[in-house]
Amino acid sequence: MKICVFLINPRSEIFGVQLHLPICLSIEELRGICNDLWSAGQDTISNTLAWGIAYLIHHPQIQAKMSDELQRAVDNDDEDEHQRTNGAKNQTVTVADRLKLPYTNAVICEIQRVANLAAFNVPRKLSRDVTIDGHLLKAGTVVCPQISAVLMDEKIFENPTQFCPERFLDENGKLKRVNELIPFSIGKRQCLGESLARMELFLFVANLFKQYKFSAGAKMSSLERKMGATIKCQNFTCHWYLLGTPTFAPRTFAPQTLAPRHLRRPAKSTFAPQTLAP
Repeated sequence: MKICVFLINPRSEIFGVQLHLPICLSIEELRGICNDLWSAGQDTISNTLAWGIAYLIHHPQIQAKMSDELQRAVDNDDEDEHQRTNGAKNQTVTVADRLKLPYTNAVICEIQRVANLAAFNVPRKLSRDVTIDGHLLKAGTVVCPQISAVLMDEKIFENPTQFCPERFLDENGKLKRVNELIPFSIGKRQCLGESLARMELFLFVANLFKQYKFSAGAKMSSLERKMGATIKCQNFTCHWYLLGTPTFAPRTFAPQTLAPRHLRRPAKSTFAPQTLAP
């Protein structure tokens, strides 16, 4: 709130320091910026989660392997003496668990790669003449970096159409850095919410698949892509059940219940990825 007040009145005091800077935003401009930040984060995270569920339904062996890692690494390592004595074993995954879960992190990296939400990046205007592959691009030319071309480049990612989290693990099973994984773009104008988005994706995916198993509904989820501001997956139904229950009691997944009441849509029989947003 203090930051918002300062942007409206740059002569305000912020964090105990009196600042006088030549910057001032109107209420309308500030509202627009807040709307951009909210909508950009909401749409991308919910779509990535929907793609993750869809792909892991198609690859139950990967889903099972990730769930097994989550159960072993989190429950076994985080149990204290009181929990072991009382038989409690149902820990929530936190950011502190991230380093203990290389396979889970690899799955999330692969979800981001195949989801490939940005069909086109934000347009840029060249500030000077540039020659690329023998083609001269004049200063002032509008260009659009193609992130999707990198994420699906077979010279970088072998068999790019296959869902394979192991491509992000080294020979010791540790998560390795792949510089070409750029779902948030690169450079000074890359996504400013990258660190928050990575944290949210980790917490959502890890806690969902630690507690639940997802399987196909009436028919297998489609991996066909829908063009839009971001790339969405087709609506689909799926079943889920709580891991560790003695009997298989699947329920139809209703993502509307994950959103606050004022954002929920009327119940539908199909999976609506956009309703995963907080």
